[in-house]
Amino acid sequence: MASISKREFAKKDMNFFSEFAASSQAMARIMGYMIIIGIVVVGLMVTLCVIQFIRWGVIKAEVKKYDDLFATEEYAGLQGEADELAKKSAHTNEYGYVVSEMKSTVDRETGVSFDIISELEKHIPSNTIITYYEIDKGHVVIGGTSHSYYAMTEIVNMLQENKYFTNVNFEQERWDASEAYEVEVLARTYINGEYLFTITASLDTEYLVSVTAITVDNNILQVKESEMVEAGKIYETKELTNINVAGNNYVLSAVNINGATLNEEDFANVMASDTLKVEVYDDLKIQLTYTLTTSGEGE
Repeated sequence: MASISKREFAKKDMNFFSEFAASSQAMARIMGYMIIIGIVVVGLMVTLCVIQFIRWGVIKAEVKKYDDLFATEEYAGLQGEADELAKKSAHTNEYGYVVSEMKSTVDRETGVSFDIISELEKHIPSNTIITYYEIDKGHVVIGGTSHSYYAMTEIVNMLQENKYFTNVNFEQERWDASEAYEVEVLARTYINGEYLFTITASLDTEYLVSVTAITVDNNILQVKESEMVEAGKIYETKELTNINVAGNNYVLSAVNINGATLNEEDFANVMASDTLKVEVYDDLKIQLTYTLTTSGEGE
C-alpha cells in the first residue's frame, strides 16, 4: 500500500485554505455591492418621499391661500359682480338675438315680396282687381278679375318688362253675372261681363338668406351677415360641424330651415361633408344649433 507523507497533507491543506479564502473574498465583495445598492435604493426612496412631502406642503399652502382668498369680503364682492355680469350677459345675448331678427326682418321686407307688391300696385289697370297672389319655390301666381279683355295684356307686358319675372303666362275666362246665383250677383258689380284671370310667372330675383348659430339653450354664438341669393341658386356654407367661440368648442347638433328641422339622413350628410347646401326659392332663415363639448379656461 502506498503511503502519503506529511508533506503531501500539508500541501493539500494549503490549497484548500487558499480556495476558501478566495471564495470568502468574492462573497464579501458581492455582499458589499448589495449593501451599496441597498443604500442607494433606500436613499432614492427617501429622496422621493421628501420630494412628495415638499409638493404636498406646497399644494396645501396653495389651497390654504385660495381658501383664505375665498373667505375674504373682496372675493364675496367679486362673486356678486360675476353674478351680475352673468345676468347682463344673458340680457345682452337676448338683445343681440332680437336685433339680428329685426335686421333680417328689415332686409326681408325690403326684398322681393315688397317689390312685387309695389310693382303690381303701380301697374294694375283701373278696371282690374287683384284678389290674391302667392309665391312658392321661385314661382308667383296672381289672380283677379277685370272688366276688360285687354287688361291681361297690359299686366303681362308690365311683368315681362321688369326685373323680377320671366316666363309670364296667363289664363282668363269670361264670367257672366246672369248665370250666377243672386248672392254672387250682389257681390259683383252691375256690369254683366267680367273676366277671371290667373297669371303665372317664374321669379328672376334674389332672396334673403340669414344664418344664426345658437346653443341648445338659445344663446347666440354667431350671426352671419345676411346674403341675397338669386332664385334657383344653391346657397352653400361650410366648416359648420365644429366651431370655437371664446375658447369653447361646440359641435353641430341640429339644423333648422324656416322652422323645419332637417331629418336624420340629411343631417348625417351635413355632418359627413361639413357642408350645408340649400336651393333658394324663398327667403331662408337657417338656424344652426350647437352643443358644448369642451370649455376653455376663460370660461
